[in-house]
Amino acid sequence: MTKKSLNKKEALKAIQDSIRANTPRQEILDALSEQYFDKNSIATLIASTIDPETKAKYKGLNNLLLGLLALTILAKILVGIVLLSSVSPLLIPMAFFLPVLTIWFALEVSKFKGYIYKIGSTTNLMETLI
Repeated sequence: MTKKSLNKKEALKAIQDSIRANTPRQEILDALSEQYFDKNSIATLIASTIDPETKAKYKGLNNLLLGLLALTILAKILVGIVLLSSVSPLLIPMAFFLPVLTIWFALEVSKFKGYIYKIGSTTNLMETLI
């Protein structure tokens, strides 16, 4: 079998299917390493893929975090509009640039990837897999 360039979409689907089948992550890495180049990227994909039981377990807390992030984004925009409109109405568009980091974080949380929650354990898992 010849190796090919990593197709993240195909590899991610294979990883998710294997995790649902309770295949150990080391076996998934070994199997995909035979098919694709770039073992580090494969290990990162495996480490960031969450199993369905953990996802179901933390779904409520994840939704609570998303709600709090949404409230934070709205608060930042409203405060920015109030403060900047008192200085100059032309500065109001800047109020939408200030909460960009929070919006990015909310988008990452909504994807429900493992690396966003357990940075240390993901790093340890990647070191173990590689």
